[in-house]
Amino acid sequence: YVIRWTRLPINSEDFVSLLIFSNYLDMENGPLWTACRTNGYSYGVAFDFDFETNLILLSINQCSQLKLAYTSAIETLKNIVEHKT
Repeated sequence: YVIRWTRLPINSEDFVSLLIFSNYLDMENGPLWTACRTNGYSYGVAFDFDFETNLILLSINQCSQLKLAYTSAIETLKNIVEHKT
């Protein structure tokens, strides 16, 4: 099980965008699911945020290959943020 989080200044203007982004990432057959689950690295992966504490959270659970699951999830997020996918 891996949990990774970071604090970012999230304001009310970011809320809707983050909500849509979070739901997109968490979809079955979505980018994180495909990167981690379809490759057999983990059973579950989730991206979430907490508006009140300004936390953005990535969790990966039931990993058969922890390092590959984490690397795959982080690379997927980087590619999306950098508009490579």
